[in-house]
Formats: sequence, structure tokens, C-alpha cells
Amino acid sequence: MNRARYFTKRPVSIVVALMGCLCITAVSADDIAVYKPDGSVQCSDEPGRSQESDRRQLKSKGVRVSDQFRAKLPPAEQQCGKPTGMANGFVIRGIDLKKAKKLGFEVMDY
Repeated sequence: MNRARYFTKRPVSIVVALMGCLCITAVSADDIAVYKPDGSVQCSDEPGRSQESDRRQLKSKGVRVSDQFRAKLPPAEQQCGKPTGMANGFVIRGIDLKKAKKLGFEVMDY
């Protein structure tokens, strides 16, 4: 066996294995995506609630937020004064779902 060939191939396989491990996300099976409409309405210059505002609301009740995102809910009726369908979304622990629901958040159906 050629030792030089053995040692030159081995580090490459270790690097590839490490790269595969780094690509795994930190979201566990117990995490749940929740959302809350941001309150923005069509034909209005007023923005909806910020994500930071909703995040602070969750944190104030002890809900741990691991990620956040913006979501577009299914199309609502297109009419001035109707909701835009934009929502603030968050990934939370499943055990915090009851607290989030009390604050008006709903589970995101994918």
C-alpha cells in the first residue's frame, strides 16, 4: 500500500464529512412556526407592526424565538381598507405554543 496516497485522500474525505455536518439547520422537530398578521391595510401609507415589536411581545411572555421571517398569507379580497395579508412569522419551541396563541399568534400551515 502506498502510504502517500492513503494520507492524501483521507483529509479530503474528512473535510467533505465536516462540510455535510455544517449544512444541517438548528431547527428541531419540536420547533413550530407561528405568525400574526402585521395589521397593514391596502391603500394605506401606514406600515404594519414591525417584526421587532411582535418579537418583543413574545419574549415578554417567556417565549423563546429561534428565527423570524415575513410571510404573505393567502390573498385577501382586494379592496382599500382590507388586510394586505402580510404577517410577522417566528420559529418558537413547541412548549411555548400556548403562550404564543394567547398573544394572537397562529400556527403556520406549510
